[in-house]
Amino acid sequence: AGSVYVPTVVLAGLTADGIEYTAVQVGSPNSQSFGDGHCPLGEFRVLATVSYRHANPLAIAKKALGEFTDVVDEIYPELEDEGGIAAFVTYGTIASQLALKDSITKALTSIRGENGAP
Repeated sequence: AGSVYVPTVVLAGLTADGIEYTAVQVGSPNSQSFGDGHCPLGEFRVLATVSYRHANPLAIAKKALGEFTDVVDEIYPELEDEGGIAAFVTYGTIASQLALKDSITKALTSIRGENGAP
């Protein structure tokens, strides 16, 4: 039997005084029934987190993301071969989420360009 796919999700948060990236593997379905499906997943595994307090956290978002990806690569080098990151989930105010999404998109685009990928 083949191995079960366990998606890895990145939680990315930006507040007025800090930034955080956390990689979480979302595991098996919850074996207990909670009626309306309020808790459909029963297992979470935090792989890595990088966070900083900063007066202008958006200014260090790319640096923090670079450090975060380095930590994840060191801890879980097979991630790319096992499907990579399934999703980025942002949190914070709507404005901060949009700003962080733009920063993440620019950072990932520059990484893709450095690696020669289309």
